Amino acid sequence: MSWMMLAAAVGLVISVIDTVALVAARGIGADSEAAQYVSAADQIANIVLFSILGFRVGRGTGLARSAAEAGVLAGSIAGLVAVAVGFAVPSTDGERATTREIISVLALNVAMGGLVSLANGWIGSRAEATRRDRRG
Repeated sequence: MSWMMLAAAVGLVISVIDTVALVAARGIGADSEAAQYVSAADQIANIVLFSILGFRVGRGTGLARSAAEAGVLAGSIAGLVAVAVGFAVPSTDGERATTREIISVLALNVAMGGLVSLANGWIGSRAEATRRDRRG
């Protein structure tokens, strides 16, 4: 599987997790402590998935840059789906998300995807370089 396909798959998985977390948080009340836990679990799952993506792409290509690009692609897909969900699903009080809130969700997904994948892609590319050096 190419790294672009892997990035797209990770972006879609993150989109599903984000949507489930949003619906769950709205169902239990956005200001409740349980909603805070759901949000934290969502963020942890996103970080784990971006980390795995970055490491695998970095190790596979030997380039941290490719890992960052994969993270940005996955984050863009997740962010665009979040924008669509934000417009389509009103909050429990009937108000739609503001443009600023929606843009911040897109920016957060793109930035988190790029930075977390870059860091883990660098680790993966170093692991690949070390493995090549050991083979001789």
